[in-house]
Amino acid sequence: VLVLDGIQDPGNLGTLARSAAAFGFKSLILTDDSVEPYNPKVIRSSAGLIFTLHILERPTKELPQLLDGWRLFITTGHSNAVSYRAVDYTGHCAIVLGNEGQGVSPALFELPGAQAITIPMDSAVESLNVAISGSVIMAEVSAARQNAASISR
Repeated sequence: VLVLDGIQDPGNLGTLARSAAAFGFKSLILTDDSVEPYNPKVIRSSAGLIFTLHILERPTKELPQLLDGWRLFITTGHSNAVSYRAVDYTGHCAIVLGNEGQGVSPALFELPGAQAITIPMDSAVESLNVAISGSVIMAEVSAARQNAASISR
């Protein structure tokens, strides 16, 4: 599942929905301060794929109960985070992406099962757009799950 905490730009949400569909994600959880998922710009930038996803809109305060028992991989640019390529994405896990300016709500980092992940990049680059970051991570999750499935056969 992909959790979007306070995503404000409709183009970013649409791009993330399109990538989620492309990489086999079935559900999006949007916190209540996120852009409306059926905004016309979201629909356009998702190429209509927003309609193929199960969407839940919930207040951030409900996420602990909703995701109880799940492993949470929370994106951040902090240096204490591990590389997104160094974690195990099998089983029930959620990728959490945050607001374009503020990032993920600090309280989510304190949840049981939460692990901070980052995309290592050149030091000359401060950050990536949230839609780009999410797409890169979703591609890695998809590849890791396909690889695990082929090994278990």
